[in-house]
Amino acid sequence: MTAELDRPFTGIKEIRIKNYRSLRGAVIKLEPLTLLVGPNGSGKSNILGTLGFIRRALRLPPTMFRRAVRASAWRCGDGTMASTLGISLRLSLPSPTGGQPVAAEYGFEFDISDKMPLVQRERCIVQSEATLFFDRTGQNINHNLGFQLPDIHSGALILPLLSRIGAFGLVFESLTDTRLYSIDPDAVRNRDNAEPPFSPILEHDGANLVEVLAYLRDNDREVFERIVDHLSAVIPGTTVVLREREQQIQLRFIQETEAGKVTLTAGHMSDGTLRVLGMLAAVYQRPIPFSIALEEPESTVHPAALAVLLDILAVGSESGQLLVSTHSPEVIDWPGIGLNSIRLVEWMDGETFVSTVGKAAESMVAEKLMSPGEMMKSNALLPDPIERGADKVDLFPELV
Repeated sequence: MTAELDRPFTGIKEIRIKNYRSLRGAVIKLEPLTLLVGPNGSGKSNILGTLGFIRRALRLPPTMFRRAVRASAWRCGDGTMASTLGISLRLSLPSPTGGQPVAAEYGFEFDISDKMPLVQRERCIVQSEATLFFDRTGQNINHNLGFQLPDIHSGALILPLLSRIGAFGLVFESLTDTRLYSIDPDAVRNRDNAEPPFSPILEHDGANLVEVLAYLRDNDREVFERIVDHLSAVIPGTTVVLREREQQIQLRFIQETEAGKVTLTAGHMSDGTLRVLGMLAAVYQRPIPFSIALEEPESTVHPAALAVLLDILAVGSESGQLLVSTHSPEVIDWPGIGLNSIRLVEWMDGETFVSTVGKAAESMVAEKLMSPGEMMKSNALLPDPIERGADKVDLFPELV
């Protein structure tokens, strides 16, 4: 299986970032399956963190969100904070009628020079049967909605206000349906039982894993059994089961030993087993999120099991977009990944830079002189020179 999946691509196609955490200026093109590759501390988590930042921006009122805006702003070495912070995205949205994906763009930029962040610009364009748009600069709003918009708080975004209007609602629902996962085995162990009603949405650390599994068992048995089978494929001899006791569902594991089958609690299972199960639940949960981000799937997972896990995650992500951060040569060398799906993340002079793989590295891989993982170990997996800096990023490019 390759990253160039034979299906319409729905997800985030490009993200432009200006003055967010360590990303002073970045334009990142994304694929259905994208690897963010770089060492610890390079800023991979900050890239994935933009998804949660956008979700909070659209969900929280300005008075609650303002602290998050200022806390997330880029700062130079002397502590001076940037005066603006902005993110924009080029999107491919699922069609409400099941047809071809709907093209859209959405972005915002905040003026954060004062304690109360103000919306400096916000723009949304949806190209469906007819193009629908609004473009706001300060309190001036240009749009083609056919009715007058009410006055809006200078620190509030417009998109949530328009989320009940079909095309804009599609953008809002998609951007608030992005999920970032860093599975914490201890969080799973601490909540290995649950009572109904069960949530279908997995929490960011996987703490409610037993709830999500119980929801799938009751509402989509086929997907639940697929997760059970996949766990056994990744970790042979291990089966996950849900047991009912006094109106509670308990997460249990059956392991085959020479002495026979043994039933264990989550507290007895390894970190790797719980992380694998959490990642499977993240990718196979229903309803399917618009975009899923996984942090370092290789952590605590044996390299032999990792290849099987990656194959399963790729198949599970075919209905949505999957973004993965990693610093593992084994992940980069996985046959399901093409160089066009790798984004190199590096830290230089206090900033995070993101690039595609350079032509020299592409040539060496094409000639089978070295694998991407081998080049990474040798510090030879390098990008081509690029222009860098926040002044090189246009959050709201002119449409062609």
